Amino acid sequence: MPDLEPTATPSERPTLTQKRNPGSTSGAGLASSIPKIGAFDKPVRLQSSTQVQSEPEEGAKPKGSSARIVVWVVIVAALAVASYFALRNVLSGPGTGEELVEPTVTVTEDPLAMFVTEGIQMDEEAQNVQLESAYTTAAQKLGETNDGTFVLSDMKVTRYETFTRVEFYPVVDSGEVNMPEIMAEYASSPDAGDQIDLTFVNTVFGEEIALLAGEELIPESDTVSYVTGDISETIEGALAFTIGLSQSTTYVLHAGEGDVPIVYLDIKEVAALVSTTPGVSSTVAPTTSVLPTATALPGAAIYETSYSIEDQELRDGMTSNTASSGLFTEEPSKDRSFFWSQYSDAFYFYRAINKGDGGTKYPKVTAEYEGNKLIVLVSNLSSRTAYPNPNEPSTVGSASSYVDSYYVYQSGNVLRMEFEVGSQKPYRLSYEDFRGSTSVLVRIKN
Repeated sequence: MPDLEPTATPSERPTLTQKRNPGSTSGAGLASSIPKIGAFDKPVRLQSSTQVQSEPEEGAKPKGSSARIVVWVVIVAALAVASYFALRNVLSGPGTGEELVEPTVTVTEDPLAMFVTEGIQMDEEAQNVQLESAYTTAAQKLGETNDGTFVLSDMKVTRYETFTRVEFYPVVDSGEVNMPEIMAEYASSPDAGDQIDLTFVNTVFGEEIALLAGEELIPESDTVSYVTGDISETIEGALAFTIGLSQSTTYVLHAGEGDVPIVYLDIKEVAALVSTTPGVSSTVAPTTSVLPTATALPGAAIYETSYSIEDQELRDGMTSNTASSGLFTEEPSKDRSFFWSQYSDAFYFYRAINKGDGGTKYPKVTAEYEGNKLIVLVSNLSSRTAYPNPNEPSTVGSASSYVDSYYVYQSGNVLRMEFEVGSQKPYRLSYEDFRGSTSVLVRIKN
């Protein structure tokens, strides 16, 4: 066995900077053997005990590059989001923080517009135009009390040059008469203002016009503010209309001829005054002095008046003296010629009469105050003298605290009724069917 060389001392060990002897086969800290070049598919890197950071191989990605890419992607995405919100705030306007959105405009058609004629029509375009003298504030009536039933099929509101017309189309549902009983009354109060109340007896809404029930119709009028219609709350089976007025005016209720008559309610337009003074704002003020006090046409029928202390008149176009005093035919007033009662709203006095002209026309009735005495005269009666007379008054006395006494008597062709009251009170006149007889009704307000 060959002799071994002595182990080298530490001082004799070559350093990393010294060139190693190619013939050496051993050394501390080195691998025991080095493989030959070409023994492997790729070279093997030598490692030393000293830690030295090695350079990456050619073509290899540096350690941590994937993490840096992710960070950059996040940063770019954040900047994009921030830019979007900044741009949106600029476009949405200052202080709103929201995008500008174009408003959606929805046009809703008024279903009641079909009942109103657009624009102002010429007077000559209207049918059955009435004379100026026909317009009044007195109560008016069309038709007669009957057992028929009616359907209001349509209605139209039209503004003409000098008046606004509300026309109605009632159609017979059952019965022999072609028109319902229609009553109109002009009312005025400090709270509600002026209005015309119109009542169709025994009448219901048709299918189309039922849209009006409880609704307000606004016409193109300076005088008529609105028109409303609904089922009457005071008269069973009737329709009630209210025509609201912006100022005091006059009206006329009339009907066209035909098998299916059209009912016209014409309201006079009252002129407005407009200030044109330079430097002063224009104002519109209604004038109530444009129209003189109107009276009904001679012979035109007036079946009812409204409450007032002014002179009043009922008439049916009768000129002959063929009417007469009558009697009630139903209990509890049977065979009596008059009946009175005190109700919560007024003192009621009925006087039975018989129509003249073959039972077709009412006699004429006029009334006026003489001091605190209300005088009511019924004309066109067949001549007679009947009691009680002025020297034998019938006294109401304690039965009513509003009417002290009354007188009723007939002399010649005139029936005279006198009512003593403590002071002049509003009253109204009307023709009424009462307890089996036609009668004249005098109401004196409490």
